[in-house]
Amino acid sequence: MGAAEVGQLGSTVMRQNVFVHNDVGFRGPDTAETAQVTLDRNTFRRNGDGILVDFPGARLGGNSAVKNARWGINAPGAIDLGGNTARGNGNEPQCVGVVCTAH
Repeated sequence: MGAAEVGQLGSTVMRQNVFVHNDVGFRGPDTAETAQVTLDRNTFRRNGDGILVDFPGARLGGNSAVKNARWGINAPGAIDLGGNTARGNGNEPQCVGVVCTAH
């Protein structure tokens, strides 16, 4: 279970939150035709996974994923708003679906 999750029909904007020591910091639904998710300037540290979003169209910008055991950011099909960073996470690449720097 994730610290924060959104369902298939859900809509959320998460801004400037800190997620530490969770199995998953943020988890989106496996399939979602109507979910609207924006993650903006959140911090994901020392979770199992930082961000897991398996449906296209999630908007990610300015998020930081550091020292998560598995994925930093795994969001294939995401809309990249820029400014995401990731380093020291267990899986390579550090980010899927968005471009990340190592800052």
